[in-house]
Amino acid sequence: MTHYEELVIKVQQIDDLNKALGLMSWDRETNMPKGGSAERITQMTTLSKLTHEMSTSDEMGNSSNWPRPRSTALIMTVCPPACFACCAVPTTMPAN
Repeated sequence: MTHYEELVIKVQQIDDLNKALGLMSWDRETNMPKGGSAERITQMTTLSKLTHEMSTSDEMGNSSNWPRPRSTALIMTVCPPACFACCAVPTTMPAN
C-alpha cells in the first residue's frame, strides 16, 4: 500500500467518525430518552477527541510528507468536504 493510499484511508476513517458524531447528535436532539443524554454526551466527547487526535497527528499534520498528486482535483475527489474542516488538507499543491 502506498503512502497516499494510507493517507486516504485515514482521512476516510476521520470522515466516518465525523458522520457517526453527526448521527449521534441528531439522535440526541430528536429521539434520546431523557435519561440517556448524559451518556450520549460522554460518547460524543470520546469520538470528538479521537477525531481531533487523528486529524492533528504528526502524520496528518506534516504535509511535507504527503504524496504529491498531479492535481488538487484528485484530493477533492478522494476527500469528502467534511475533511477540510477537520484537517489541514492543502487546497493547492506547491511546485515540486
